[in-house]
Amino acid sequence: MWWPKNKYSELSTLEDISQQLEWDPGCRILKFKRGFIYLQNKNYQKAIDDFNSVISHNRYLEMCPNFNPTPYFKKIYLYQTYLFRSLAYALLGQMYKNLGGVISKDFFAQSENDYKFFESKKNKKNYDYAYIYLILFSWSVLNKETEKAINNYSKVRKYSPELMDFEEDVFNLLPIECVEGLKESIKLIDFTLGIV
Repeated sequence: MWWPKNKYSELSTLEDISQQLEWDPGCRILKFKRGFIYLQNKNYQKAIDDFNSVISHNRYLEMCPNFNPTPYFKKIYLYQTYLFRSLAYALLGQMYKNLGGVISKDFFAQSENDYKFFESKKNKKNYDYAYIYLILFSWSVLNKETEKAINNYSKVRKYSPELMDFEEDVFNLLPIECVEGLKESIKLIDFTLGIV
């Protein structure tokens, strides 16, 4: 996972990050970092709250005159925020689905909204498509749809022939081992592309 080299790079625990956020509540890097840790800890709602804060703060800044994104929070990092928020919504929806809750559909709808963020972009670049298919891959894994997962993973590799810096984190968050034959298929696709 990318952590920009700045004065906050040494902060790695929830306690340290939360304490620093008391002094710098608008720091998008720290909010993203904390949201990601919440996501790893399966505290999906808190992760979503932090990702929401990053996205809404960025929207506010973009509306300001003479907006210039800080060098440590470029568009590519905002895209990662959307990706991880989509994943958090999908994982939360899956959790409620497993508990038999109707509310799970609402979370999947929210996950789909983040997917639509990438879909709606005009003049897409390769990494836009890679994000789109990574989200579709995640949904396929959560629904245990092996063929769709393999197909979407192949499309991720089509648009991003090398592993993206956050991709391993996505795989660690998904129950890939629960989908029959998926792990082996991913290894085979990567092997044919020379990815070790």
